[in-house]
Amino acid sequence: MISIHGSNILFHLLTLPFLARSLGTDAFGHVVFIMSVLQVSVLFSEYGFHITGSKKIAESPDNHDDIVKCIISAKLILVFIFSIVFILYITIADARILNLALWAIVPLVGQSIDPLFYFIGSANIRKMAPYSVVFRIIAALSIIIFISSPGDAWVYFFANGLSWVCADLVGFYFLHRSVGLSLSFRKGLCGLREGWQVFQAHLSGNIFDLLLPTVLLVAAQATAVSYFVASDKMVRAVWGVLQPLRMVLFPRMAYLVAYERPKARLLLAKASFVLCGISLIASVLLFLFAAEISKLFYGLEFGLPVQLVQVMSPLPFLLAANNMIGLQWLIAIGEERLFKWLMVGCGVWRLGGCFLLAKFYAETGAAIAVISAEIFILLGCLFLFWRSLSVPPPPPCVERGGEGGP
Repeated sequence: MISIHGSNILFHLLTLPFLARSLGTDAFGHVVFIMSVLQVSVLFSEYGFHITGSKKIAESPDNHDDIVKCIISAKLILVFIFSIVFILYITIADARILNLALWAIVPLVGQSIDPLFYFIGSANIRKMAPYSVVFRIIAALSIIIFISSPGDAWVYFFANGLSWVCADLVGFYFLHRSVGLSLSFRKGLCGLREGWQVFQAHLSGNIFDLLLPTVLLVAAQATAVSYFVASDKMVRAVWGVLQPLRMVLFPRMAYLVAYERPKARLLLAKASFVLCGISLIASVLLFLFAAEISKLFYGLEFGLPVQLVQVMSPLPFLLAANNMIGLQWLIAIGEERLFKWLMVGCGVWRLGGCFLLAKFYAETGAAIAVISAEIFILLGCLFLFWRSLSVPPPPPCVERGGEGGP
């Protein structure tokens, strides 16, 4: 899992600075706008199956074939619907970039039908990891080799999408050998119904960030979108490096919350000290060396504003703190509904604040809206955490699923 996640981070760290230098601010702005619409489409068509699917696979070892049929069928239904929605939205928003956006259908399909949920749930992720990493590296090299002017922007979407599709084909081959591979429209609809609750929670945590470049494009210009997305991707990459640690921590935290609440609090404190400490150091370094880091990533030609990076610099620390309290504690103790509505409320401010502030301060206004929203989330999480300490834990379950837990 770490190798796959790391290859995706490396792909963006290698390609985004290169695209910013090779395409120029206007063409790069169009690319990142299409990327933002693409990410929203993938968010809907993926439907949170990486959570529900892997959970079902792990819980039902004797029913893998039925689960795979259900989820893959649902994924195909969704990707068909949201491919059409994607094209219609681009046509309405800016028909001039429709030809470029059509190439983005390739990564939309590749990411949406990804069968990785099966390999995570069955603890066979090592089967897929080498192929995914190799395909992502080949895609990054292809982009660097074949893109030299704004007219080559289509290569980015085609190479990126082809790497996903190739990895999917390898995954489907292993699926076919392990459990067989068949489709059912009725099973697909059943999968959509069963995954609805998790999809809501997953959507509320991601949709507002993905819509932000679209709102910024309406409030400002393509250049502002280019600068904001470039800064946002660079800053979030710091937190992205720590994401595998978060994924490893959550199952253990959920187990201790259910059975040994004092140990869960101790683990939360230790993990928060490490992750938040590293993120705080990273935020301080981003603020102090914003100019040097921006030049290293994007070069002098792109001209990423230093002030923008400094405004965004607290983001790694805020994301780490919100993740530790929100995901690792609040969701583990069953407060996902309150956490979801906290995310929704702050997400609405993120978009509304971006629209208002970007009219006067362009990309810096969008950055202020993002940072202020994360601060509001942190304050809300701290309040909910403080309130949860006064609530006695429920009695532990009788069956503990093994002495040591996950």
